[in-house]
Amino acid sequence: AALEDLTFSISTSKKKRAIISLRSATFTFAPTTVTPAEQVSTCASNTYLKDNLCVECPEGYYLNSGACSACAIGSYNPSTGATSCTTCDSGLTTLAKGSNAVTQCTTTCTVPQVDNVNTTTLPWVVR
Repeated sequence: AALEDLTFSISTSKKKRAIISLRSATFTFAPTTVTPAEQVSTCASNTYLKDNLCVECPEGYYLNSGACSACAIGSYNPSTGATSCTTCDSGLTTLAKGSNAVTQCTTTCTVPQVDNVNTTTLPWVVR
């Protein structure tokens, strides 16, 4: 099917030409007037304002006082735009901050403490 209408907008802080390539055709636009976008003053509760855009935090992060924070060890967040992280089930934890899937919740084991002061070196015997 042939493309009859193409509608888009170009946003740039510099009044320069824009080049757009679609399949085998290239279009060059040199604007004669530039209309700045209206200033954004408020965003949805799960986004924060950055460079006049409302931005969601990525997976593994959550919105915390107007900025994105990584989910703490022991929690995860699988979706964008979260305002909190989900805690792993009892007995499970994540190994790093910023985990983004329940599958990153894992069990841990306790390694017994080794007393290096009272150890004996056994001779290596080759037979």
